[in-house]
Amino acid sequence: MFKRLRYILLASSVCFLFFSSSCVNYQNVPYLQDLDSTQNTFAVAAYTYPPIQKADIISVYINSLSETTEALFGTPLTESDATRTSGYLVDENGEIQIQSLGKIKVDGLTSLQAQQLIATKAAVFVKNPTVVVKVISFKISVNGDVNKAGVFNIPNSKVNLIEAISMAGDLKLTGKRENILVIRPEGNSFTYGRVNLLSKKAFLSPYFQLKNNDMIVIEPNLKRLQNEQNFYKNTSLILSVITVLALAYSRIN
Repeated sequence: MFKRLRYILLASSVCFLFFSSSCVNYQNVPYLQDLDSTQNTFAVAAYTYPPIQKADIISVYINSLSETTEALFGTPLTESDATRTSGYLVDENGEIQIQSLGKIKVDGLTSLQAQQLIATKAAVFVKNPTVVVKVISFKISVNGDVNKAGVFNIPNSKVNLIEAISMAGDLKLTGKRENILVIRPEGNSFTYGRVNLLSKKAFLSPYFQLKNNDMIVIEPNLKRLQNEQNFYKNTSLILSVITVLALAYSRIN
């Protein structure tokens, strides 16, 4: 009797798993659906290096053949040490202050441009200085219908939308891949754009390559979400009925 009951419950569970795996419409789930199988290249937007902004924290490493370099500028001995330090805060005037060099305006400059500017100023004190500048506070956030929402630090200051979504554990099946919202701080205001990751045209969007402090918001497909919720609700009810009938059948027999 109990053996037969176990078979009935096992069959019910198998049916539940089978139908639950097929309850979601996969039509709008795969990314980049319009990729041409006959071509292996497509156009992308030109990459532009993000500028340093106010409130950024940057690391500055200055080196030269002079033994007085560290004492002059107060910067770390090695580039890796510079990355691990607390860095220099870009103040409300867009400036950082380096020992011996004074205040240097870096707001709006790329890391390379800031390196060149600091190297020019350092050359007054030491011969042929080497300068490395990195933004160590570069971060993006991913929220909404994803598996692991959060804030993510980007060590090399370069990340695109697909990489950011991967960091967040990918979208849930109910997430809108065709209408991803990217909100971007621009000075005292915000700009935003929407990106359709079902199409390769996403690579042409100015919001595909992310910038510091970008916020990504994933909306749920409400109809798909409601259908999924209704499915699980109805399936749970059916399983409960099957269990009750199985118990009743086992008692009768």
